[in-house]
Amino acid sequence: MKDDALTNLLIDADAPPPPSRTTALDVADAIRSKSARRSSTRRVSAVSITLGVCALATVLISRSSHRNSVPASPTASIAQLKAEVALLDAQARFHERTARAVERATDAVIRRSAVEKLAAADPMARVQEQRETAAAILVHQATQLVNQPGKQDLARQEFQRAAKLFSDTTGGRQAENFLHQGV
Repeated sequence: MKDDALTNLLIDADAPPPPSRTTALDVADAIRSKSARRSSTRRVSAVSITLGVCALATVLISRSSHRNSVPASPTASIAQLKAEVALLDAQARFHERTARAVERATDAVIRRSAVEKLAAADPMARVQEQRETAAAILVHQATQLVNQPGKQDLARQEFQRAAKLFSDTTGGRQAENFLHQGV
C-alpha cells in the first residue's frame, strides 16, 4: 500500500501542469492596471499633502495675525490716527536715509579698494589700461556718428584717429576693422 501511495504521488508530480489561463495580454493588462493604481495613489497622496500643508499654513497665519492685530478702538480719534501715520512716515524716512547712507558707504569702500588695487598695479599697465579706455571712447563716439545722417566723414576721421593713436589697443584694432569695411 505504501508503494501505491508513493506511486500515485509521483505520478501526480510528473504530470504536466494545467494549461495556463493567463496570456501575455492578461499579464500586460495586470501590469498596466497596477501602474495606473500606483500613479493614481501617488497623485492623490501628493494632492492630499499639498492641501494639508496649505491648511496648516492658513491656520498658522490666521493665528499669528490674530495675535498681532490690535483691536480697533471705536473711540480712536482721527487726531490719534494722523499722529500714528506721521510717526510711521518719519520712521520710514529715517530708514530710507539710513539705507542710502549704507549704500554710499559701501560704494565708497568699493571705489577705495579699486583705487588701491590700481595704485598697487604696475605703472605701465595703468598707462596701457588708460590707452585702452581712450581708444574705446573714440571708437564709441565714431560708431555713434556713423548712425547719424551726414556725419559719416566725422566718423571716418574718428576711426582714423583711434587707429593711428592707439593701434596696439583693442579699440585701435576695431577702428582699423571699421575703416577696412568702408565706413
